[in-house]
Amino acid sequence: MDFSEYLEWEILNITHFEKNIYIATMNIPKSQVRFYKEIGDSIGTTRYRAVDNALNKNPIVIIVPCHRVIGSSRKLIGFTTGLDLKREVFINEGIEIKRQCSLI
Repeated sequence: MDFSEYLEWEILNITHFEKNIYIATMNIPKSQVRFYKEIGDSIGTTRYRAVDNALNKNPIVIIVPCHRVIGSSRKLIGFTTGLDLKREVFINEGIEIKRQCSLI
């Protein structure tokens, strides 16, 4: 479900750039992942590190599934509440993890 039209974006104290990243991330279907580069490309930027930084400070993690965005190395990186929780959320969504912390 697309919650973006119901959010009061103004009260979140985020930039237009961050809002675009969050909306793009909200469009990632459950049980799927995207790379930071893919999110950046989808909003027309090559500032992939800025995409990572914006998702790292995501103020609405219950709505914006930032855990579904991974690095190009396919490693579980960058989750504010810790990689153990990110791994657990992936398992609960049916996303298969091989070895200790890489996605298939």
